Amino acid sequence: MLNAALNEIERASHINDFSTALVKHYKQLRVMADRAMFLQKAAADFHLRFVASFEDNIRAGKSWGYATTCNAVSRDAAGQPGIEACKAIAARVSRLDNDLIGRVQCKTLSLFASSFGRLSAMADCRNGTIRIAAFCLGESGVVQRLNSQQMSLLVNAFGKWPEEPMVRQAAAAIADEVVRRRGRRARLFEFTPQGYDAGAWLLQVARR
Repeated sequence: MLNAALNEIERASHINDFSTALVKHYKQLRVMADRAMFLQKAAADFHLRFVASFEDNIRAGKSWGYATTCNAVSRDAAGQPGIEACKAIAARVSRLDNDLIGRVQCKTLSLFASSFGRLSAMADCRNGTIRIAAFCLGESGVVQRLNSQQMSLLVNAFGKWPEEPMVRQAAAAIADEVVRRRGRRARLFEFTPQGYDAGAWLLQVARR
C-alpha cells in the first residue's frame, strides 16, 4: 500500500491531483511508520515540484490544493520535510500582494493559518499568518464571509501569536462578528469547538 501511495503522488503532475492523492492515502495508511514515510516523501516532493508555482496556481484558481497539502504535511509525522515545505509556502503567503491574496478563498486562508499555527516557532509561519490577519482586517467583507469553521480555524491559529498586534486586531474583528451573529457573548465558547484555549482567548479579546 505504501509503494502504491508513493507512486501515485509521484505521477501527479498538477497540484490538485497531488493534494487529492496525498489526503486519500494519508487517511488510508494505518501503520504509523508507513504514514510518516509517506508524509515526509510527499512533503519533499511538494516542496521541490509545486512551491515555486504557488503564485501562478493562485491565478489559475488552484490554491486549495496547496492548503490541503500544508494541512497534511504540517503534522508531526511529516518531520523536517513537512516543516520546510510549510515554511516555504508561509513565506510566499507573507509576500502576497492584495490582488493575489484576494484571489484566495476564505476556506483556503483559514486552512493555511491552521497549518502555520502548528509550527508557531517558525518565523515564516508567523509572518504568513500575520499577512492573513492583515487581509482579514484590510479587505472589506472578508470577516463577514467566514463561516463558523473558518472562524474557528483562524482563531486557533491567531491564538498561537497573541502578542502580535495585527493578529489580535483580526481576532477582535472575528469576535465582533461572532457577537453580531450570536447576539450573546456567553455563547462564544460554542463557536470554537476546536479548542477551549482558543475560545477563552477569543472571549477575552471580545471583552476588551
